[in-house]
Amino acid sequence: MEDFRPTVGETVYHTGFGEPDAGKSTTYSHATFSLELSRPASGYLTKSITPITIVILMTMLTYLIGTMDLSSRLAVCITALISAVVLHSDSTSELPTVGYFVLFDWVYILAYLAIFLTLLESILVQRAAAAGKTTLAKRLDQLVGPTVTLLYIGGVALVALA
Repeated sequence: MEDFRPTVGETVYHTGFGEPDAGKSTTYSHATFSLELSRPASGYLTKSITPITIVILMTMLTYLIGTMDLSSRLAVCITALISAVVLHSDSTSELPTVGYFVLFDWVYILAYLAIFLTLLESILVQRAAAAGKTTLAKRLDQLVGPTVTLLYIGGVALVALA
């Protein structure tokens, strides 16, 4: 325990603290103990970031569903959104409430963004396919799917390193 730093000293107060017999100054001894605590990041990653990352990776399977099957695509996206909200709510219930975003919140904001972009792309792809532009629809799936996945993973890495 090399981070354990006790200090002992005396403090002189130039007052009698309202005690008439105490005199004009009083000396008190004090001890201060400092201890730095930390926890390994691996526990945080496995408990917090891994479940939402699995949900996002399952969301990315949406891009493998046929371009005309909008109901299946929507079902995957909505299920992912509900799962993300429940995970976020469950995890933040253990933390104290603060008026600013913490790392954990940024990871979930990125997850919500990835789910939203997947949902939006699914609607655009279905409309393109319904209009007879199947090549464009397939190309959008091939381009947007990996892009959203890489943006989520890169965003989480940036947030975690910041």
